[in-house]
Amino acid sequence: MVRAVKRTIKSIKRNKKITVAAQAKTNSKCFYKYVNDRRLKRDTIGPLIDTEGSTQTNNRSKAKILNTYFTSVFTREDLTEIPQSHVLNPQEVLSDGVFTVEEVEEQLSILNPYKSTGPDGLGPRILKETAKVISEPLTNIFNRSLETGIVSDDWKRANVTPIFKKENKQMPNNYRPISLTSVISKTIEKLLKVRLKSQSTLM
Repeated sequence: MVRAVKRTIKSIKRNKKITVAAQAKTNSKCFYKYVNDRRLKRDTIGPLIDTEGSTQTNNRSKAKILNTYFTSVFTREDLTEIPQSHVLNPQEVLSDGVFTVEEVEEQLSILNPYKSTGPDGLGPRILKETAKVISEPLTNIFNRSLETGIVSDDWKRANVTPIFKKENKQMPNNYRPISLTSVISKTIEKLLKVRLKSQSTLM
């Protein structure tokens, strides 16, 4: 299974290079995107001004400044006035809680290949192109997660990327955080959403 996935990935990468090269003259946007995605040096965050007015250039210090700012503007919901809802038996709601290989493969096949990759390094393009190969093992993992109630730690992690908005690049309040989570985690969330919707229409 692992060898089959590796062969498929290599084939996809090779075909991608051929396609980009063939369309370079007519689709320059696709060409430059391919080049930028493979640049060894990425654009980095420049010097930032901390709360004391000092300019920080060290990466660790800049990360701390942004983390402090993002935390300060985080909205904390009031959990004391949550309306009561009718508690349902989960066995009744998810009477057919097992995902099928066909359902998983369908979700993988409609992934947007241009979306960003999460902390696990598995991008949507790879998952989309290898859907037929990996849909069965992923189905087993998803169903095992539902059965045990255990979610993989990798699915809970996220890469928080600061995105510059406007004006002074040295001010941390001119950045907004983007949280990049695992594409596989998003896939099982979509599957659950579809299943819950279908169940709710039967109640």
